[in-house]
Amino acid sequence: MGIRMGSKDEFGVFPLVSFPGSGNTWTRMLLEKSTGIYTGSIYNDQPLFKAGMLGEITLPKDGETLFQKSHDIKDEQISNPRGILFLLRNPFEAVVAEWKRRLTKGHTSDVEENVFKGEEWQNKGSYFLKKWRTLAKEVIDVYLENKNVSLHVFFYENLKADALHEMEQILDFIAQEDYFHVSDRSTRMNCLKNTLEETEKFHRPKKKPSFEYFTKPMIEKGNQYINEVYDLLEQNNFPTFEKRSYLKQNTAS
Repeated sequence: MGIRMGSKDEFGVFPLVSFPGSGNTWTRMLLEKSTGIYTGSIYNDQPLFKAGMLGEITLPKDGETLFQKSHDIKDEQISNPRGILFLLRNPFEAVVAEWKRRLTKGHTSDVEENVFKGEEWQNKGSYFLKKWRTLAKEVIDVYLENKNVSLHVFFYENLKADALHEMEQILDFIAQEDYFHVSDRSTRMNCLKNTLEETEKFHRPKKKPSFEYFTKPMIEKGNQYINEVYDLLEQNNFPTFEKRSYLKQNTAS
């Protein structure tokens, strides 16, 4: 089914916020198929634009895209948002994905495991884990400080398990907030269901690491941040992730 660009000022600023490596680009593809409207970004990523994400080069405040990708809720391009979609992923998994992306400069990449050895990885990985926690806190703060801002929290792991259900939840949310109503929703959901079933046939099993990428201090800090974010979500009545599956056993040498 077709996807269109909005007319100028048709939509508001409604960022899709996530820590890098959390599946933002894939989520945008799902959202575009579900809504029929292009998503945007604060990054002007030319490879994504050339790959067909035509909203990538628009300005977030032009109102031509339904949602706008950002890894920074405080970026001026998405100030005064109408609402926020916040995508969370297990920080250990997200950090590994982001480190691979940075080394290969691509959104999906394979790298040799030796990149997870050495001081550079330990320093960057530790920094990324802390940033994951900081971003979650900043998103919740924006919500708490702005009573007119609506916030929908969802999780990468749930998206992988049942993308159709997660998209339905988002469509319910934006309809409830009177932001956008998908007129051909049933047809679009059926098309998305067929697409997901087809792509699943070509899904490659994830290759397990041959050693623990994270050191003991990194695991300790990462687990601390996971507990902090879980508590933050719970205290503010947002959905929570499966904590046991996020926490990492500290078996590193």
